[in-house]
Amino acid sequence: MELARELLFPSICYLCSGHADSGMPLCPDCLAKVEFIGSRCEICGEPFTGEGIERLCGDCLDARPHFEKARAWVKFQDPVSEIAHRFKYQRAFHFLDWMAEGMIRTASTELSGQRFDMIIPVPLHWRRLLTRGYNQALILARPVSRALKIPVRAGALVRAVHNPPQVGLSRPARKENMKKVFKVTNPKKVAGKNILLLDDVITTGATMDEAAKVLKKAGAKSVCALAFARA
Repeated sequence: MELARELLFPSICYLCSGHADSGMPLCPDCLAKVEFIGSRCEICGEPFTGEGIERLCGDCLDARPHFEKARAWVKFQDPVSEIAHRFKYQRAFHFLDWMAEGMIRTASTELSGQRFDMIIPVPLHWRRLLTRGYNQALILARPVSRALKIPVRAGALVRAVHNPPQVGLSRPARKENMKKVFKVTNPKKVAGKNILLLDDVITTGATMDEAAKVLKKAGAKSVCALAFARA
């Protein structure tokens, strides 16, 4: 049946329109350009080539973030940046299964020692949600939740301030832009909990850091972060 379906309706690469393997959104040529993250900073998950016992990047050595660990599957560069852009702004949900599968694999290996009580997708402000029509982090959270058997608590954290987009801002500006943006709706529901924050992309980590800070201030026991891609 699968062979017949593939002969009648061959899989097409959603980036270049070339022939893709069955069930894959990318052809072998486009997939070969995807760079998977290997060595990384033990805390923030930034791709890392340094030496040392702790294997920490300069930023984490200078000021440790509020989350325990952040992990992502692939590097945020072409063609991943194009995939993430289409998924985020153009409803390219044909990439969803592939993206989620990689995130599930990353969580199962890189965060296997952690026990999580809930997944919280990084929220959008209601104005941005109204404009875009969906929260890409929530879309990704659902298949991850099913695979890892961790409930999604989308309303536990809200974006109370409609701040400017992070795109194009420097690292310090991103951090400043995220201050006092998030709010925990009911601190009792996160108090003492181990939380997995989820988003599509981690760039500098400023968003995840601020969200983790607010959650811990509300009583969360621990916060880790998971994303599809990492800059």
